[in-house]
Amino acid sequence: MKHIVFVVLTLVLLPQPTQAQSLKLPLAVYAGAASADLHSTYRFLQHGHREANPLGRWLDHNPPALIAFSAATDAATVYTVYKVWGQHHRKAARIVLYSVAAVRVGLAVHNYRGLSKP
Repeated sequence: MKHIVFVVLTLVLLPQPTQAQSLKLPLAVYAGAASADLHSTYRFLQHGHREANPLGRWLDHNPPALIAFSAATDAATVYTVYKVWGQHHRKAARIVLYSVAAVRVGLAVHNYRGLSKP
């Protein structure tokens, strides 16, 4: 957990070249983390495990539908962060995106570890 906090703080505090480019890296990191989480969730469900998130548990019998639902949620998250903080509070937007990305990486690691157990 200390490593994740360190990475998030390092990425938030990195100087950004211009205002217009300041959300490109956080969005890329978020997209990568979300992709890893979606892939690991799909694999986890294919092996007979259940979704732990109560918002998506009702779809765990249909992994493609759960992944589509999660992807739509990710799109709504990015849109909301950009609309609420992206225009005038880019540092807050970067903090939110990196923090949520750190959580998603943690979820992906949890799922992949669950796949390796007999």
